[in-house]
Amino acid sequence: MSIKLAIIGGDLRQLVMASKFAKEENIECAVCGFDSKAPVPPEVTRTDTPEDAIRGAAAVILPLPASADKLHITAPYTEKEIFLVSVLSLLQDEQLLLGGMLDKRVMDLHSKTFDYYEREEMKTLNAVPTAEGAIGIAMEELPITVHNSRMSVLGFGRVGKALAIRLKALGAHVTVCARKEGDLALAESFGLRPVSMRSIQDALSGYDCVFNTVPSTIIREPLFDFISANTLVIDLAARPGGVDFDSARQHGIKVVWALSLPGKTSPVTAGEIIQKACINILKQEGVL
Repeated sequence: MSIKLAIIGGDLRQLVMASKFAKEENIECAVCGFDSKAPVPPEVTRTDTPEDAIRGAAAVILPLPASADKLHITAPYTEKEIFLVSVLSLLQDEQLLLGGMLDKRVMDLHSKTFDYYEREEMKTLNAVPTAEGAIGIAMEELPITVHNSRMSVLGFGRVGKALAIRLKALGAHVTVCARKEGDLALAESFGLRPVSMRSIQDALSGYDCVFNTVPSTIIREPLFDFISANTLVIDLAARPGGVDFDSARQHGIKVVWALSLPGKTSPVTAGEIIQKACINILKQEGVL
């Protein structure tokens, strides 16, 4: 028996995912939100409307993030507006809805809704292309090598760990700033310099690059007094970001806000990671 999956909106990550699904036996994959110039794989069915894609689908998959403004579905490959509420209105009770960074309102409107971005395997695997992409930005922006540079990583979660370990492997002198004592001990065990978040100024002063992974605005006045104008700040935090950007600009500090790095720097890998998380949800719910 053939199973239909619908993918609404997205970028290259969603097309990679659609292709992998479509190559599976007994799976049809339809996409919407991709104009004629988009590189839709031949094994994937391109549709003109969400209705055509969703009709008969066992599950509907939205991009990451599903919506940047809580109104439209993220769809950079089309000039047409795809309204989130319109897609929700098309869903049947039995159809699954999967998406990334879903708003709580969406979760409440459809009973069978799952946020694949919240799954542990998704966040753990996604940390790798995020870390590699951040290092790539540092290499492009800094006039020095990563080797023998002074790097600071704020936060020691999944991304912070992946990033700090890779920076050290490249020969950087790495400081990790974290709140939990256990994280500080783990950082020290990895040969990294631990700094408590209570002394965050010690993780900002005298560095070639500061990476923020903490999902809240922690670099703000008066902390800019401790950051040199020669220091590059790379913010990996999701909206609204971890840096007071206006204050940074006033202090002459360059900040690169690196949102959705996996989709920009490693779309194939990122698409495969999203598909793995979606497959696990579909198997969990008995669709596959």
